[in-house]
Amino acid sequence: MVVSPKNDKAKHRFRISQFCSNNEAEYKSLIAGLEIALEMGARFIEINGDSELVLKQLTKEYKCVKESLVMYYAMVNALLKHFTHVEI
Repeated sequence: MVVSPKNDKAKHRFRISQFCSNNEAEYKSLIAGLEIALEMGARFIEINGDSELVLKQLTKEYKCVKESLVMYYAMVNALLKHFTHVEI
């Protein structure tokens, strides 16, 4: 869900077409949300989620070393560079 500063909510759905782990699915969802926010012109973003691993990797509390997640971690960080302010 993407929520505007005026609390307007836009729900989006997408389907993951191949088998993946829960953490891979969390990263894929985050990537989709970031891409949607960028398309909407967002420059400030607050990321909320229930995946402790993904959130703590993004805040660098945990290292991202699992080979299957490194690509997603890099993609998220590349997308985050397009925002002026990021809060996790």
